[in-house]
Amino acid sequence: MTRMRIGIDYEGVSCVKITKGTLPPRTTLDSNRQAFLYNTKWEKNVRALALERAPYTSGGGVEPAGSSISSSNHYWYTVTGSVVTHVYKPSRYTSLDYLMPLVDVKPVSSSTLRYLEAQFVQSSFGYQQRGQRWELIRPSVYKDYRDISVAYGNVLVPYCWLFTNDYASEFNGRRFYSVVWNLPGDETELVDPPAVAPVPGQKTIQINASHCRAAKPGYDVRTATPSQLAFDSSNRPVKIVRAADIAVPSGASEYDLGMTLPVNTVIDLHLYKGGTIYYPLNPADTSFGVQYWLEGTKIKFSNGSDACRARFMVLAFDDTPPTAGSNKVFRQFVEGGQNVIQLLRPGSADPVAFADVVVDSRWPALQLLAEDYIPVTANGHQTYSVPIDGAGMFLFVKFRTVHGGAGNPAVNGSYAKAVRQPQVAFYSANGVSGFSVSGITGDSAYCTLTDSQVVFHTHRGAPVRAYFNDLQALDSNQVSYDYDGAPILGIRYYVFGLAQP
Repeated sequence: MTRMRIGIDYEGVSCVKITKGTLPPRTTLDSNRQAFLYNTKWEKNVRALALERAPYTSGGGVEPAGSSISSSNHYWYTVTGSVVTHVYKPSRYTSLDYLMPLVDVKPVSSSTLRYLEAQFVQSSFGYQQRGQRWELIRPSVYKDYRDISVAYGNVLVPYCWLFTNDYASEFNGRRFYSVVWNLPGDETELVDPPAVAPVPGQKTIQINASHCRAAKPGYDVRTATPSQLAFDSSNRPVKIVRAADIAVPSGASEYDLGMTLPVNTVIDLHLYKGGTIYYPLNPADTSFGVQYWLEGTKIKFSNGSDACRARFMVLAFDDTPPTAGSNKVFRQFVEGGQNVIQLLRPGSADPVAFADVVVDSRWPALQLLAEDYIPVTANGHQTYSVPIDGAGMFLFVKFRTVHGGAGNPAVNGSYAKAVRQPQVAFYSANGVSGFSVSGITGDSAYCTLTDSQVVFHTHRGAPVRAYFNDLQALDSNQVSYDYDGAPILGIRYYVFGLAQP
């Protein structure tokens, strides 16, 4: 059972609140965060803007049709053979507040379109390919380019960030989808304004035939900027249909969500083993990796290696346009013996489309429990601890590594700055007479998560590859090393929380 209140709470503030169980939304203290499925008094918004499925195609192209590489919001080009790079720009997303946002790039199988998680690829280097690198399938994500000189000639793209969604053809069997969040991926501060004291006469909530929106405390809903709104029908909070931490045995398994979800649904998932939650992976245990996909009401898993655990959230996300109809904004019904309250886009169709739901009393919204930027300046294995208060919450962590400039204009453009998804990788080189070197690469970063803290690990300054240049180097066990051309400068992290049932 859940309870919703639209109106004045114990502080005399107009708000929309949904509490779990029988907790009274009017009098439950805001500080009791684990009690709320939603609360417009939360200062920081969490919103997913788009799901991009880069099409498999050869050659090059631009969107919108007829635009140029400079004026487009999405373009793609072929580098070598049939390897296609997709580039998306911030102009593609009308509600995006950041030049380098948080973007999840998710590898999928080209043949089955199933998501791939915690899977490694191997590369070989140097003489007799005795140098090896194993890395998580992680493409480069987004960069602040200054020039692009591939495919279209020597083209200047001044002061424009791009995130590059690289995938090869059917040759290596994977593509990449991406989810764009309205959160910064670099050190940029959140644009969310602080809560201010309410002003008498302010209109905070507007729910009628034309509007479904609510402002944060102290702002008038009629004049509030997008960041001053807790929600409106075109800028909805991220709602979670299901969240769980489950065992994934070796072989085939499934988890029933209890409802059929649209094709645009996003499953945010990562894997770990044992009692400690790692993201993206524990470098001491890489003996697993799964495929997962949505089929009907179920998430299905195919695990060809060791048993592990999956921690996931299913986002009630659908970025399709509004439907047209005569549905009222406020909707109540009973499902499975549970009273459900929904706030809808004005004038939505009947039956309601998934994308029309602004707030649903069954689905908790993501709370942002902690976020910040951590500078990384020291080499070697370093740890950075962040205290959190996750009591009574289902926790989920995301972070990105921030880097300086690098690149080769003759290959894929030079750039002044980059943001990457966290990588876990290993290098080795096997010489003669049993000689070998190995280690965690310098571009690796990972974290552990508990109810009380997140601990980040970096390995700045370590090699990213080791190899032998020639026969003479091999015979003398003379190893050559490559290092990250743009070493990590910092970590941008987010700790999300959901009220547990």
